[in-house]
Amino acid sequence: IKNTLPPSALQTVENNPVTSTPQTIIKDPTGAVVRVEQTPTGPGVPQLKPGEAQEIPARTQQRVQVNQAAAKVPEQRFNNAQIIRLAPQAFTGTGGEKLTQLGSAVGIQMLPGEHAANMQRLAHFMALQAQANAQAMGAGTDQARAIAEQASGSTKWTPEAIISTARVNDALSTGVDLFNRGMEAAIKKNGGNVLALRDFQNAWSQN
Repeated sequence: IKNTLPPSALQTVENNPVTSTPQTIIKDPTGAVVRVEQTPTGPGVPQLKPGEAQEIPARTQQRVQVNQAAAKVPEQRFNNAQIIRLAPQAFTGTGGEKLTQLGSAVGIQMLPGEHAANMQRLAHFMALQAQANAQAMGAGTDQARAIAEQASGSTKWTPEAIISTARVNDALSTGVDLFNRGMEAAIKKNGGNVLALRDFQNAWSQN
């Protein structure tokens, strides 16, 4: 039994290396080229410029990454809201961890226990946010993870600094969500052409 090409491979469109225009290559089931035709051009027929064929995989991967980042936005916004709510009511700053240990110790009533619990909750949500930052950055080393933690803040910071950082991170999350919505709208408007992401990104950066 001879190997034959699938129907989708009988006709392929490639760029002519001399004229840089699209051409249709027609093959028989064995893979032999039967003839080469000029690909139709005109209104409604998408045309690729030189270099755009190689750009499509990169833009497709970028689209996937933006989609994945946008999918995490609701979780990140929830974490930021909890951080902003808990920061003023927790033992933060230098020595905060020691105060938390005292405040949650059995038999010690002189320190407000709720502050200790809030500190533990705050540390939990800040750890979640640091983890989300690390994933977004693709952090795979200890140094990269440390940078991701700095981006989300630290329980050793003052409440004001923690809240300010959480608000910045929340704004960035909103930006990711809006970028994803605009990107998808641009691609849809251009008939599913992922190269529309390039023009949308340029407009986004300028504005």
